[in-house]
Amino acid sequence: MKRLYILLGASLINYLLLLVATLRLPASVPIHVNYKMIVDGYGSRWILMVFGLIPIIVSLGFIIARQKGLERPKSPNMKNPIFPILNVFFIAITWVFVCIAHQYDAPEGTPVS
Repeated sequence: MKRLYILLGASLINYLLLLVATLRLPASVPIHVNYKMIVDGYGSRWILMVFGLIPIIVSLGFIIARQKGLERPKSPNMKNPIFPILNVFFIAITWVFVCIAHQYDAPEGTPVS
């Protein structure tokens, strides 16, 4: 259970850092890249904040499931690595999007969809 609270704390810290990074982005950022890695869609920078919420929601969901006893019984010696891996995956994907947004500049007059 302690591990779940540590991951929730890491997710919240990630969200605060994401907020700071998002404030430094231009108003319009790439939201879609085609198979040739050419940006073909732009949107608001605030859409990146939605990706930061995913690890927080997943963390809270696992904590609530553990408290209500909804978790499957398992051997006390086995640790399930899926949740930490899933949480780190979502955090990493969020920062990949932030890095992509920092690399591209939207053409002047690009509408935010």
